[in-house]
Amino acid sequence: MDHAINAGTAATSESAAPYLSVVVTTRNDDHGGDPLQRLQAFVNTFDEQCRRTGLDAEVIVAEWNPPPDRPRVAEVLRIPVRSACTYRFVNVPAELHQRFQLGDVLPLFQMIGKNVGIRRARGRFVVATNVDIIFSTELVEYLASRPLQPGRLYRVDRHDIQSHIPVDGSLEEQTTYCASNQLRVHTRSGSHPVAPDGQLASQPEDIVDGQSVRLGVGWHIRESTGLGQTFRWAGEVATLRLDPGAAGHRGESVLHLEIESNPYDASSAVDIEIADGAAVLGTWCLEGRRRIAVPLRTREHSSPREIAVRVTHAQPDWRTRLPIFERRRSMHYRVYSAALSPAGVPDPALVEYSLEGWEKALRWSWNAVADPIASVIAAVVGRGVRYRIARRSREYRNLEAALRASDEEVRRLAPLQDLADLHKFLRDQRPDELHVNACGDFQLMARGHWHELRGYPEFQTFSMNIDGLFSYIADAAGIREEMLPFPIYHLEHEKGSGWSPEGESLLRQRIAERGITWVDASTVYTWAAYMKWLGRPMIFNDADWGFGSANLVERQVSPALAPS
Repeated sequence: MDHAINAGTAATSESAAPYLSVVVTTRNDDHGGDPLQRLQAFVNTFDEQCRRTGLDAEVIVAEWNPPPDRPRVAEVLRIPVRSACTYRFVNVPAELHQRFQLGDVLPLFQMIGKNVGIRRARGRFVVATNVDIIFSTELVEYLASRPLQPGRLYRVDRHDIQSHIPVDGSLEEQTTYCASNQLRVHTRSGSHPVAPDGQLASQPEDIVDGQSVRLGVGWHIRESTGLGQTFRWAGEVATLRLDPGAAGHRGESVLHLEIESNPYDASSAVDIEIADGAAVLGTWCLEGRRRIAVPLRTREHSSPREIAVRVTHAQPDWRTRLPIFERRRSMHYRVYSAALSPAGVPDPALVEYSLEGWEKALRWSWNAVADPIASVIAAVVGRGVRYRIARRSREYRNLEAALRASDEEVRRLAPLQDLADLHKFLRDQRPDELHVNACGDFQLMARGHWHELRGYPEFQTFSMNIDGLFSYIADAAGIREEMLPFPIYHLEHEKGSGWSPEGESLLRQRIAERGITWVDASTVYTWAAYMKWLGRPMIFNDADWGFGSANLVERQVSPALAPS
């Protein structure tokens, strides 16, 4: 059944409205590796989940700029016989798409397409997601219990999985595949590679060896100092899974940690305790970088154990001492290495180089190497000093000049003061740490809130970071973020078609070659700081957001009309 609707005709009474509207946008092309097949996987799983749980839902597919040489999504998508959901296909024709500045190089404006569906949604609550997402059954069961409240923006973690899901398999086969074919998880603190079962995986040159010591929960992403040293920031509580048997240790073992309090503050200090279950193994006050040794309790059996590192006291203003664009929380200290050794054996880091190497060095003539070593040291130190002098001269040359400048010269130097003012502003108005990592795959709130905020900002750009900006807009409007402890699964993109660690450079290259821009993360951060200072959201769209006044053709398939 096809008919033309605009956003005004989509309104319905609260009693007749479905509980949840699920909004996606797509087109029948080859972007990302067969989006039609991905949408089919979502429909097959979600419809069966709704059937089993009783979730009252509609699925709205905004079909954007349909290719003229291909059938419409509504014509080729297989709706389950006697479907449990209502399916609505809203057509955004090519003539509307071509109004946009980049319409000739960007075939789909994802966030505007979602706004088309959101504007016409009838559900009491609306979730914006994507066609390559599979909801976990636990999440659908939770939604079916009708726990959602206005004043909340609901978020979940996204788990990337291999894309070869059994599209036409049973729900059990599909969900088992999702849970056992994972690649990475996108959390509040960053994107982490995981083992196929979803357990956090160590990476090459990580802080643990991945065998006798493995990462538990509470760790930020692996980072580097740029000097060949990797580290991880730890959360308020971070855990390590220890297995001395994997390293061939028998008897008592010692956990060695190289750990550092906030390196951006020379006076930083943090108190931690390390516990094995209910037993506290020790407490430490960290000031700067040091190595600590933690004797482990002897156990009758050598099964793996979990050790917790907990922050017990930290400086109250620690967050103001982080870099300006750092929005993460729980960054009191970071760890460079965590390793096990048998009791009585020196710290592994102290015996990294074998004695044989030192014995060979002693055989050499000191006189033969003293001068070259001295030359190398002098060159390195000199280069470092010259670098610091050059850097400081650039930083302070204008400040020194400003002390003796005329009024006209002060006006010329004003940008320097403007930069200092911006630095102070961003530090004082540092945005809260919202979960904006891959957030466009699941943002759920009351339909009224979507209308109050006029949906996603309708920038005529690539969709990157617009979803994160919307989270900050909602937060500034007093809509509080709430995390749900249920996963959603994302079918892996082809490299370069969407963001992934391996395909990011290819994606950026492809976008740049087409002359397409996007909103960068630092701009989102600055706008978020500005909204925090204002205590008000920034509303970017006019009243016609989501093509609200346009009569768009819609095709609907409801449970009562589904083919038998």
